[in-house]
Amino acid sequence: MIQPEQTPQCKIPSNIACVDDEKTFLQELFVAVEIQDVHYRFQLDSGEAVKIINERTQGPIKPAREIHNPRRFDRVSVVVTDFQMKGVDGLQLCARIDPSICKIIVSKRLPTDKAMQAFNRGEIQGFLHKDQKDRDESLRQLIRQGLNGHFCRSTGTFREAGEQAQSALKDAVFCTFFHKICKEREKVEHYLIRPKGDLMVAGPHGQVGGIIVRSRAQLREEAKRAQQLGAPAYVVHGLQNADCLLCPGNPEELELTEQTPWETSLYPITKLLRQGDCPYYVSCCDGVFDAQHSNMLTFFQYEHKTP
Repeated sequence: MIQPEQTPQCKIPSNIACVDDEKTFLQELFVAVEIQDVHYRFQLDSGEAVKIINERTQGPIKPAREIHNPRRFDRVSVVVTDFQMKGVDGLQLCARIDPSICKIIVSKRLPTDKAMQAFNRGEIQGFLHKDQKDRDESLRQLIRQGLNGHFCRSTGTFREAGEQAQSALKDAVFCTFFHKICKEREKVEHYLIRPKGDLMVAGPHGQVGGIIVRSRAQLREEAKRAQQLGAPAYVVHGLQNADCLLCPGNPEELELTEQTPWETSLYPITKLLRQGDCPYYVSCCDGVFDAQHSNMLTFFQYEHKTP
């Protein structure tokens, strides 16, 4: 099972910066290490690389607001660098960029003891020898781990949000289901909109949907709150009886209000999950969140319209 502490509250396509003053090695990387939903940025000059990476560093992510950020796909999440280069060496480069970025050194000249010391201090997250037999597969694995680690550090994890809201996000059974659905439906972005269990997901061509999850106790609380706010009886009864889930389509509307559009905020339950004796009710629907309302620039638009 996928653990909630390993699942970030927000994950989006991002950039991997590859730095080496040997052009032939960068060309090898371009061919050998291909991972979906990332852009590769290649730099021969390590000093210039530091400048560019820092320009693209945007700090912590607030998932529900990040959907408004047109620069979110510019983010550098992983740096792969040589050690011995003209000007700034690999360890100096790693020390000069944001600590949330994953740093991997691939070099012939970095002494193992020095690399291990940097790893133990958290200055790098991995190191490989350029000539080792499984270099490319090992590097792909480190990059995948690094991408996930970057977003966990920058956004927080499902575990943290789930414990705060006492929601299904803290349980591995939901996290495993969530990753399965994202893979099956080819979703490349996700954003935790509300810690109680509302997630926006998007595909590479801008198909926006939602995954909503509630416990029985949460549904009872929502029914009580909806009744206090004057919701129609069918909404209250639907929540009380676990016949439907409630999720306002406006990502900025973090709590239920008297202005909540009840009739367009109800969604059928499509899956029942169990964690011990606790049932979780799930709805996976396209069109849950209004992408136009959120001014959401999609990854497809970024790839094809951004210089």
